Amino acid sequence: MGRLPGLLQELLGILRRGDHDVSWTGYATVDELIAELEALSEPVRRGDPAACARLRHLCVPTGAIHEVAVSTGRSAAWLELANDKYSAPPAAGRAP
Repeated sequence: MGRLPGLLQELLGILRRGDHDVSWTGYATVDELIAELEALSEPVRRGDPAACARLRHLCVPTGAIHEVAVSTGRSAAWLELANDKYSAPPAAGRAP
């Protein structure tokens, strides 16, 4: 499984467990955010550029996913997931 599909599946797993604060995200409920991520799942798996861009947008600092992580006290876990596990590998010829 590629980086973005793997990240999306892990995010869905986290969001489906427990209670999450979405008050800073623009979503009325966590179920709305889950529904959007589920709708992105297949297009992201296929590598659809628009779907991949939307997922990246949701994950940037101050994006909906990051806001959920911060407001529920999971910012450290989010950073580890996003930066360590699913960050892009260094470009050829560049130091990590």
